[in-house]
Amino acid sequence: MSRLGKIEKKFDFRITGSNDANARRMAGAFKKRENEAAKCLIGIQRELKALDAEYKKSFSKLLGRGNAQSLNEIRNNGTKFRRSQKGRHALSVLEKSGVDSGQILDLQLPYLTKTRDIIARHSPVPPIIFPFDGCDGAFASYAPPYSGWFWSYFWERESRPKDPVIGRYLDAATGRVGSKIRTPFVVADDYDYMYVEYNTGFNIWHTPQTDGPLEIKLTFAFPDAVFEGEVYDKMWAFSDILHDQLVGARIRVTDSQDPNQYDEAFRPIDRLLHSTIYGEDHTWSHPVVSPFEDRTYKFKTAATFYQGSPVLLETGVKQVTMFIANDEGISTNANIDLLLSRVEVRSCEPDILTLG
Repeated sequence: MSRLGKIEKKFDFRITGSNDANARRMAGAFKKRENEAAKCLIGIQRELKALDAEYKKSFSKLLGRGNAQSLNEIRNNGTKFRRSQKGRHALSVLEKSGVDSGQILDLQLPYLTKTRDIIARHSPVPPIIFPFDGCDGAFASYAPPYSGWFWSYFWERESRPKDPVIGRYLDAATGRVGSKIRTPFVVADDYDYMYVEYNTGFNIWHTPQTDGPLEIKLTFAFPDAVFEGEVYDKMWAFSDILHDQLVGARIRVTDSQDPNQYDEAFRPIDRLLHSTIYGEDHTWSHPVVSPFEDRTYKFKTAATFYQGSPVLLETGVKQVTMFIANDEGISTNANIDLLLSRVEVRSCEPDILTLG
């Protein structure tokens, strides 16, 4: 069948509360970074597609060309055979080839590992900032209503998947923030790829009181946050899937006088990552956080920001849904509906490097 791919990306933002020159610089920096992020994400798909082609070549060599062609005919006659019939026909090809399922597993596992490595190496998620001892001094505290906002999304699909159904929660008056991502059911084929990323949040101006890194705390409430989905196997012994649902708190801090002076970081809130090789149907409904719980996520920038020079804080959440499926059907649904109830910021003493 033909390989039909599609990409879509959009973003928008509102920056208020500073002079026009600062706002223009921040707007230009925001657009530049969103376009750079999209290029990075497109690079992931290119590498994954090349890896899939390499795997298919090795798989065909293992089975033999004639048996591989027979398997493709079974796969492509989706309306001719019921699921159970496809399984029986696929197993007969396996028996004819003299290849057992263990040999296929030995072939698949290294490619699954390489897939994970590519995703990790090109991850759009900025480096994680781990817990640290707090800085001294008083926090400046910000709460709704926030004066500005931003949102951006990027998605890419390849082969069978339909366009994702997406939406956002973004209300500067109340601090409501988040997004919803649903991927409609995929009729299984030999390579289906989907990546969806949605960022939402609020822009806040802050003026550092001293030179140094910034400590930032984001406090969220969780009215409704859940990961859901379903996977079914199409052809036992020949199928595999990797799917990922992720949500996290994110920040980006940019100096208004020099937009090249910026830092960004990400802290996971929850993640549901699953991979399987042949023959596993499963469904899930996974609450992210209890709706009665508040959580605070702490960050410390690696970059230094300077006393009296206003910085723009982008504070919010990132949500990602991704899957790569071979002969497995999948549908997913993630609803991340949060409240960013408080943002706290203070300057830290600069890190001192000791030589010798």
